[in-house]
Amino acid sequence: MIGCGFYAGPACALATTGIGEEIIKKVLAKTVYDMIFHGEDIKKACRKGINMFPPEIKVGIITISTTGYAVISNTEMANYVLVKEI
Repeated sequence: MIGCGFYAGPACALATTGIGEEIIKKVLAKTVYDMIFHGEDIKKACRKGINMFPPEIKVGIITISTTGYAVISNTEMANYVLVKEI
């Protein structure tokens, strides 16, 4: 669902993972996107998004922009690979 599981715009693109029913209730992707759009640091915005959930509700966020990225979750989740241009 756009705004819940994923969102993209001029500020960044992001995807969420975890307990979807809980993510939907908080419109997590759009909520975090709006924080970044209004100037919040990308990692801080993702951490704030994760902190909206109690620890027993597993969630994760992957975000990328032209100036940075964040991969944050409140539990050990799937692995990821970061590819950097050299």
